[in-house]
Amino acid sequence: MAKEKKPAKLRGGVNPFQKLETPTEIMAAAKSGALASGYLALSYGIQAGLLYVNGSDLFGNSGLVVLTSDLIAIVFAIWLTWCILRRQPLWAAIVTAIWYFVELAAKLASLGSDPAAAGGFGFIIMFAALGAGAILGIRGAWKLRRGVSVAEVFE
Repeated sequence: MAKEKKPAKLRGGVNPFQKLETPTEIMAAAKSGALASGYLALSYGIQAGLLYVNGSDLFGNSGLVVLTSDLIAIVFAIWLTWCILRRQPLWAAIVTAIWYFVELAAKLASLGSDPAAAGGFGFIIMFAALGAGAILGIRGAWKLRRGVSVAEVFE
């Protein structure tokens, strides 16, 4: 009697270097890039809301140009999120990852000597998870580009 091979257990989480073997894992990884673009849309939305209500955003910026640039960033981030969730293009995953890591570097650089301004340890965990999602998004989109059919995921 031959041993029956058990189906592979679906790995979850946001380990950016996890193995992507099955079509389902690859598709899930490709879609995880939407976490970073969704975060960008949300953060710019908060900035625009504060600017509209208070007259200045969290960094003290004010004016119609800042509000307009925030609104353009919101629309672009939402569009990237939609692209990643619907079609998983490699270019959208790369643009999202670059944008996210530039934003993260700017936030960390602006902290200066006050690490408590980052929001504490919880925010560091969140930023790491979003960064891992951005990396997984690129890896998944790359694998999809290299021949895994989307139809295989739904079989």
